[in-house]
Amino acid sequence: MTSTTRFRILWIILLLVVGSITYLISFSYYQSIQLSKERVLAKLKAATCTASLYVDIDKHKKLTQQWAKKNDTVECSEEYTFLQEQLVQIKKVNDLSAPVYSLVYDSNFHLFQFIVTSSATPRFRHDYIHFPEELVRHFQEGAVIDTYESESGTWLSAFAPLKDSSGKAIGLLVADEDFSSFISRADGQLIKQSGIALATVLPFVLILFFYTRNFLKQQERTERNLQKQQVAIINQSNIIKNQNQSLIKKNKEIEINNANLDNRVKERTKELNERTQELETFLYRSSHDIRGPLASLMGLTKLQLIEKKVEPYASLINQSTLLMAERIKSLSEVYQIKTKKIEATKINVCALLTDVDRKILKEPKVNIIICEDFDSCKEVTSDEELMKILMKEAVHNAVYHNRNQKETHVWIRTEQTSESINIEISDNGIGMEETVRDRAFEMFFRGNEISQGIGLGLFKIKMIVDRLKGKATLLSQKGEGCSLTITLPLFN
Repeated sequence: MTSTTRFRILWIILLLVVGSITYLISFSYYQSIQLSKERVLAKLKAATCTASLYVDIDKHKKLTQQWAKKNDTVECSEEYTFLQEQLVQIKKVNDLSAPVYSLVYDSNFHLFQFIVTSSATPRFRHDYIHFPEELVRHFQEGAVIDTYESESGTWLSAFAPLKDSSGKAIGLLVADEDFSSFISRADGQLIKQSGIALATVLPFVLILFFYTRNFLKQQERTERNLQKQQVAIINQSNIIKNQNQSLIKKNKEIEINNANLDNRVKERTKELNERTQELETFLYRSSHDIRGPLASLMGLTKLQLIEKKVEPYASLINQSTLLMAERIKSLSEVYQIKTKKIEATKINVCALLTDVDRKILKEPKVNIIICEDFDSCKEVTSDEELMKILMKEAVHNAVYHNRNQKETHVWIRTEQTSESINIEISDNGIGMEETVRDRAFEMFFRGNEISQGIGLGLFKIKMIVDRLKGKATLLSQKGEGCSLTITLPLFN
């Protein structure tokens, strides 16, 4: 840490101390104002509550009834003189700085009028226009009023009701404190407290500041001596570091090689486990899917021997035999896809689709629209056998998945770019729910009960696409058909 930085920190600490003192004085000031307010309001409230019982209510009531006009000369009135003397005595006893006065409320005009005041200048029946609403809200019980503005200044007030013998409030007795003089006293107290605080704390802060500054200078000189000693140590340690660099570099290379080797072992172990699990599932489900047609053959053959007739058992046996042959072929294609060596040849995609079209024409109520765009029938370079299986499974999946349709339509479109060929196979079938669509490419997964396959069609498509370094995407919504998009790179 440089000396400049140290002195900056020292000045920041000094400013923080001064700021803290300022904050404490300000906080004490506002706290003092609040406490003083509370004391003044409590004093005014006690004075009005006590004085309201002392005022002669009957004379006050008689005065307001006999003298009803503004600016009436009431100084000669016995009642006014008596009440004024009472208010003067109240002001003197309670040591109040502002006059004490009474008010009456005119509900018709929603205003208060002055009646009697302890001041030598009467304001009988003068309108109190800008009065605080607390006077109306608490007319029956009295209250205190925190700082408020009136036509004659800013005040702190308390008032109490003047009640007749029946308990009805006929007016209010009000005592005020001038807020400006109150603030002046608080400001004087603040100046006094600030002077005491500065006289007490400032010398200590200055002594601490100069002491800390001298200490930092001494520490800086000590650090410079230490730095000179460290230079020699650093020069010696650099020689050792240079000798260790080669060893560290070799150790890092060994660590990296070990880490890479460990990752490769983990990846291959994981891949082997996945393939083992896949093989176990494949063997189990394969035997299960072949067992069904085989059991059917055995049952039909037994019935044929018992009943000693050919039909209808020969036709049923033939159907079961074809079904078993189809499933065995499908299973063997899985092995072929996994093990076949990729051989790139020139292929006409439209010719493959036409071949698929001819094989599926036997199916009832099937309409296939293939390659309407002539430009999409250009030759591409890929593996012909895998492409045949790919197109067959894509079309068959679209057809055999929608047996509940009155008429199945399959649309096939191809598009070739400079780097890939895109094949889209869509249908008007029953579609798939989201949970089914997410699992559609799994081995032996069947999307619905009416599907007649064994759940290998889309699985084989995914295997072929992976082997050809492509991508397969399935879009579908329930009741709105499916759309399978296959993107394959072009072989150079």
